[in-house]
This record gives sequence, structure tokens and C-alpha cells, in this order.
Amino acid sequence: MAGVLAKRHAVETLCLIGAEASAERYALMLRHLKANDLIAEASTTIRTFHGAIWTHDGEVQFPDSNVEDMGPAVTAHGSKTDYRGRRVTTLSTPCVRLSTLCEGAGLIDFLHIDVQGSELDIIREEVEWLGKNVRAMMVATHSRVIEGSVMNLLGDLGWVL
Repeated sequence: MAGVLAKRHAVETLCLIGAEASAERYALMLRHLKANDLIAEASTTIRTFHGAIWTHDGEVQFPDSNVEDMGPAVTAHGSKTDYRGRRVTTLSTPCVRLSTLCEGAGLIDFLHIDVQGSELDIIREEVEWLGKNVRAMMVATHSRVIEGSVMNLLGDLGWVL
């Protein structure tokens, strides 16, 4: 959506970076880019990553689930049940830090984070980088506890809600 709005408002230079751990959702992200005419060209950079955002670069475990399941979450170690108590089979999945994914992008005007319950861990790990490189964020939290903790952490550092 941010890319579509930027193009409608004639933003001169656009850099869109997206990550998705689910194979089906990653394919869907690529289809959405194409359907919305968001393609790499002289003034537009598109960078996608088929993997997870995490607190380190390397590998994590991600549930093998279908696209209708809106709740799969990355874990550092495989488990037979997820945070919701559902039985899952996990797959080894590449992961990167936000700072690694966005390396070379310059100042980021808008960052949307939705990582199924790991928002606080990722923000805490990247808080210094975020303060230097990101102007605005939308953080989709998955519990009131995480929401309050993210608000406290960022508020204490001068971010404005």
C-alpha cells in the first residue's frame, strides 16, 4: 500500500523492501507487486527476501502452514506446538536482522513490522539502528503486553505515538 500511495503522490525515488517467511505468502507478495505495477525501474528499487526477520542473521524455524493461517510465528528452535497450542511441523528458514535487510537503503520513511509476536524482541535488538535510520513505524503487535512494552521502550527513547 505504501508503494502504491508513493507512486500516486509522485514520490521521485522509491525503495520497497519486503520479507516473508511463508512460501505461499512470499509468492502472494510478488504477485501484489506486479498487480500494482510496482516494478524495479530507474526511480524504483524493489528488494524482497523469502525468509524471516529475526534478532540475528542465519536460520530459524518457521511452521509449514497454508496461506489461510494468519498466525504462524518464527521460533529459534523447532517445536511440535506453536504459541497458540496448535500442532505444527517447522522448517528451517533463513532469517535476517532488519538492519541487514535494509542495508544500503538510506533513511527509511516508513517501516511496517508484523512478526507474529516477536515485535518487542526485534525492536529491542535493533532499537539503536531504528533510531538512526527510521522516521516512522507501524508496529502490528499481537498482545497488549507486547504493545505496552514496545510503547514504553520506544517512548523512553523519544519516539512519539
